Amino acid sequence: MKKAIVIIILFGSIGWAVYQNIADQESENGSTLPAKITKNENFTAWVDEIAVRSADAQIDLSPDRFDRKDEREIYFWDRLNLSTLDDEEFLEEKDALWETYSGLDGVTFSPNGKIFIDYRNIFRRELNRNQVNLYGQRESILIDARILDCTMPNRCFFDTGYFINEDTFVIHELTVENTQEDCSLERNVCNYTVKIHLVELHNNKRSLYEGPGINLPILDKSLLFPDAPLQEDLPEEF
Repeated sequence: MKKAIVIIILFGSIGWAVYQNIADQESENGSTLPAKITKNENFTAWVDEIAVRSADAQIDLSPDRFDRKDEREIYFWDRLNLSTLDDEEFLEEKDALWETYSGLDGVTFSPNGKIFIDYRNIFRRELNRNQVNLYGQRESILIDARILDCTMPNRCFFDTGYFINEDTFVIHELTVENTQEDCSLERNVCNYTVKIHLVELHNNKRSLYEGPGINLPILDKSLLFPDAPLQEDLPEEF
């Protein structure tokens, strides 16, 4: 309970809630993908990239092709580390940590550089490849927390992530719903369902939008073997 209260205080402050857009607010009341995502240059660039990568002749990733499947509060029950700025031992490591993660593929920083998300599809310290971690500073608190999972560890893949503003970010997920039905090893193609996670720290809320299936080259051959051990032959990093 104490950790939940801390998170509400951290991300529920008035200062973080100021960065709101009326048009975005109206679009979020619906069930389709909100304008704050679809009008973002990172989203449009991703759509163009997917069109190049896909084996489909045409791809329709327009907002009305997405449905909001879930909306819930953010909880960090299983992994949350909090430190204060007067923790000298942590401060000694902070600058080195930020420098280490800067420039890595699968790591994205907020516009002011105080928060970053690590959505790399690899095993890291205390994290599986289907988990996203958030590191950041809010006032005098330093946060290290697992913030997001995809539900099918052997068949889901975080494809890109970006911040919309200082406290709102988006993660794109590609998931194979059924390996036997959706993949062809001979053609090296799987049908991936597009899922988009919208995380709003100031509202302590995350939403999941599910879109159409698209055919892409197999992102990871191990997806075809869901019963294989998750960490087999994979090195541990950072």
